[in-house]
Amino acid sequence: MADIEQALAAMGETELRDCLREIVTALHAEDTDKCYNILCHWGLANIDDLLAFWEERLVQGEEVSAAELCKDAPHLLTEVERGIKALKAMRWMCEPG
Repeated sequence: MADIEQALAAMGETELRDCLREIVTALHAEDTDKCYNILCHWGLANIDDLLAFWEERLVQGEEVSAAELCKDAPHLLTEVERGIKALKAMRWMCEPG
């Protein structure tokens, strides 16, 4: 959360307004892919957001790589890789008997 607060604090008023406009537009369109791309572009994505997006896509039948998730947030790659590995290790608990 501190990373997000720092990123927002570093934005000027115009940048913040543009960022929020993009996010609201994507939310109204129910375009989660675009929402996550916007968060990454503006430096607002965090590991939990990226892992939630990975899980959402997996449920839809598409496994997204950590590298693809972190293309706009390379500093999160190692942690996202660890998170995906942990989520995969726990998938057996969600599978039917």
